[in-house]
This record gives sequence, structure tokens and C-alpha cells, in this order.
Amino acid sequence: MWTLYMKSIEDERWPSAQKGRVRATCHIMVVVIKPAGKDAEGNDLTNTMLLVNTDINGLVPKWIVNLVSRSAPGQWFTDC
Repeated sequence: MWTLYMKSIEDERWPSAQKGRVRATCHIMVVVIKPAGKDAEGNDLTNTMLLVNTDINGLVPKWIVNLVSRSAPGQWFTDC
């Protein structure tokens, strides 16, 4: 099993205050990846859990953020 933990950090090499730019704040992002055996054809299966708490900041209306937040994580895990 793999567990990844991420969050925003401040780094003087990349200042967050830039004219015309807004940087999101990732309070917490956790990804847990766990083997789940094999399917009927012998392909490996994997269970993945994603937990995200991010403030995108800026002037995007809350209803748009909520609408996109429902579908975006699923798009990260599509089978290519």
C-alpha cells in the first residue's frame, strides 16, 4: 500500500504574490493506493482513495467550484 500526503508550502524562490495571478492553497491532499488482487482476465486491480481540501482562491463563483469539484477527481483516474 502507498500513502501520499501533500499540502501547499511557501518557498521564497516562487513567491505566491504575482500581479494578475492567483495561487490555490492545498490544505491537505491524501492519496491511498492499495493492490486489490486480479480480475477474471488476470489483470491487476488497484483501489485508490483521494481526499482533497483545496481553496482555489480568486473570484470563481462557489457554485462553479462545487460543480467542477464533483467531476475533476474522476478525470484524474481515467483509463488511458
